[in-house]
Amino acid sequence: MNLSLGLRLVDEPSDDAGPAPAQDGPKVFVRKLVAPPGWPWEQGRLADLDARLGSPLPAGDVSYQLKRLEPWRPGGPARFAAFYVLAAEVTGRLETHAQVDGRTIVVVFESTDETARRARQLGMVGLSAALTIFVLVAALGGALARRAQLEGQLASTEQKAAVKLRGVSAKARLRVQEQSLRAWPDRGAPLGEVLADIAATSGAVDGQARIEAFHWERGLVGVEARGERPPLIVFADQQLKRSARPIRRNVWLWAIENQPLRTAAPEPIAAVPLGQDGSR
Repeated sequence: MNLSLGLRLVDEPSDDAGPAPAQDGPKVFVRKLVAPPGWPWEQGRLADLDARLGSPLPAGDVSYQLKRLEPWRPGGPARFAAFYVLAAEVTGRLETHAQVDGRTIVVVFESTDETARRARQLGMVGLSAALTIFVLVAALGGALARRAQLEGQLASTEQKAAVKLRGVSAKARLRVQEQSLRAWPDRGAPLGEVLADIAATSGAVDGQARIEAFHWERGLVGVEARGERPPLIVFADQQLKRSARPIRRNVWLWAIENQPLRTAAPEPIAAVPLGQDGSR
């Protein structure tokens, strides 16, 4: 339980303080309280209850303040000081100084109107802060939405540009191929022969080979393949040769010499009329 100590006026000298100067205005009373060991919030609640119940002034007309005199210690009691004044004598803001256990304690009392005014000020400050935060959040949300929209438009534009670039590259490759095909007659090689060699080479490619390029020069067929394994399957009468050195890293040039891979057309046989006995 709480232990209440002596009651005195603030302007009255205490046992541990010298005489205080006379003060004009409302009379402020002070009481020292002791709360039993416990948690700090429990001690504060008990001291506040004792301060209200042990008020030296009428309960409906009193205004009081409670001050802790020493820091909280685990397992130890807590000492408080309660200050009282008649509420009707406080106009606006009342600040007073009291000597308690050799320490000067500043106590501030506020009237009901002052408390309401300060509450309104705090409310206006809180409202202004809330409005400011709302405006900032709205602006930030708008900026993020605009950024997302711009990023979406940029991604769409980049995608369209990539599609157009691929189309242009494909058209350029087709033009190069077309020019190359048109130039074949100038090299003295029939285009049909070149295409037949390409088709025959494609049919002779090993399934595990990695062909990177095809070469044709005056009936000599060659391919660039990755790895040292022969990339083509040739017949016994065909000769597949590999370059002495790789033309690039792990890329070798393979050539079929002397005979193309396509099957030559048979020579035409002249028709000879048969005799009466079936002989020529």
